[in-house]
Amino acid sequence: MVVLGVPIGSRSFVDTFMEARLDGISEMLEQIASVPSAHVQFFLLRNCVAFCRMVYFMRTIPPEIIKLRLGQFDDLIRVFFERLVHAPMTPAAWHQTSLPVARGGVGLRPAELHADAAYIASSSASLAHVDAILKQDLSASVPAELQRAAEAYNELVNPTKRIHLMDDATRNLFVQNTLSIAIEEKVEATLKESFVGDRLNQLRLAHLSFPGNGAFLNVVPCPGLGLHLSNEEFSACISMRLGLRQHRINECKLCDQPLDDLAAHATALCKRGSCKHDRHKAIVDILLAALRRAGYKPKTEPPGLLRNSNRKPADILIPVYFLNRPAAIDVTVTTPLQRSTVTSNLLKAGSAAGKAERAKNGKYLAACLMENMCFIPAAFETYGFFGSRIRSLIQDIAYRIQQRTNTDYDVVIKRLSQKISLAIQRFNARAIIRRLKHPLWEEQPAPASDLVPLDLM
Repeated sequence: MVVLGVPIGSRSFVDTFMEARLDGISEMLEQIASVPSAHVQFFLLRNCVAFCRMVYFMRTIPPEIIKLRLGQFDDLIRVFFERLVHAPMTPAAWHQTSLPVARGGVGLRPAELHADAAYIASSSASLAHVDAILKQDLSASVPAELQRAAEAYNELVNPTKRIHLMDDATRNLFVQNTLSIAIEEKVEATLKESFVGDRLNQLRLAHLSFPGNGAFLNVVPCPGLGLHLSNEEFSACISMRLGLRQHRINECKLCDQPLDDLAAHATALCKRGSCKHDRHKAIVDILLAALRRAGYKPKTEPPGLLRNSNRKPADILIPVYFLNRPAAIDVTVTTPLQRSTVTSNLLKAGSAAGKAERAKNGKYLAACLMENMCFIPAAFETYGFFGSRIRSLIQDIAYRIQQRTNTDYDVVIKRLSQKISLAIQRFNARAIIRRLKHPLWEEQPAPASDLVPLDLM
C-alpha cells in the first residue's frame, strides 16, 4: 500500500513504485528539454526536478532499498545536464557539479550520495514520536536499517564528522543539511586532492568558492530584463566554471596566442576583439542605473577631470559623493588565473581584484586627491568576485535605495550583484565563443535589454 505518498510493503513493491516515479521524472525531463532556452532548462532542472524530487522518498524509505533507483535518477540528471552544456562530464567535473554553488559547484546534489543523511535526519527526529504513539521506549535500541544507514554515512565523511546514534546528546542534532554539508566537505577535499600539482585548477577551485562567484547561477532567467544567457553562452559559462576543455585548437583565432583550457586568455588576457569592451560597458551601464535609482546624478566619462592631463580616471563620475566631494569610478575586470601571480592568488579571496585596485590607485589616486576628488577602483574578477571598494559602493547604493524606495537592503544588494555577475559571465562566454569560432556562434548586436538592464531593484 501507499501511505501519504510513501510505498509500504515488500522490496519488490517499493522498487516497482520507485521505477514508476523515475518514468514520470523522465517524462518531465523530456518536457523541460522542449524549452528553447538552456538557461531556463537549467533553472527548472535544479529547482523543480533534481535533488528536491527525491528528498521525500530519501527521508521516508530506508536507503538500502532505493539506492539503486536513486543512482538511476542521478544518471538521468547527469545525462540531461551534459546535454545542456554540450560536453560530457569528466569525473572531476561531475564531482564539482554536485557541490553547492557556494563551494564552487553548480548545486546538483546527487540523491544516492545523500540518501543516508536524509534518512538519518528524518528517522532520528521521529523516534520520540514513534515512542509516544506505541507507548514504548525505543531509545535504548536503534532500528537495524537506521544503524546501517549511519554506518554507510560514516564511510562518506571525515572521521571527525562521524555520528553515533546512541549518543543522546547529539541524536537530536542530526539536521539533514548539516549531515549533507559534511559529505560535501569530503567531496570537496577529494576533488582538490585530484588536482595536486595542477596549480591553475587548484586556483580555479579556490576562487569559485569565494563569495559572489556563483551569483549568476542563482538568477531567475528573464530575457526581458537582460537576466538571461543564450544556449551557447550558458554552455561556455558552465564549461569555464567546471574547467572543461572548450576547444580543439591550440591558438586564439584573433591573436594567434596559445589558448589555455581554463579560458583565462579568452576572458581577460587577449588584447583583441570587442568582448572585453562590451563587458566593461555592460557593467558601467548597470552601475549607472543603480546610481540613478539611489538619487545620485552620475555622468559617464567626463573629460577634463585632471588639470594639465588628458587622462580619464572616471568611467562614471558622481558629482556629489562623500563629504560633498565628487567621486571618480573606474571599472576594470581581471583574471585570477595569471600564471605570474598563481602563488600569491592562492592565499586569499580577491587577491586578483585587490591587485587590480592597487594598480588603479597607483595610476589615478594621487591625481584625484589633488583635485579634491574621491577615487573608487571598481575591480571585478572573471569568476565574479567583487573587489572591496566596489562592494562598499554597492552597500552605499543599496542603503540609499532602501531609504528612497523602502526596498529591502539585502534584496537590493542581491539583485544588483546578480545583474553584474551575469553580465560578466555573458561577455566571458562571448569572448570564449568568438575566439573558438563556435559553430553555433553568429556575432550580432546584443539586444538593448542585454546591455542596458532595466532597473527593477
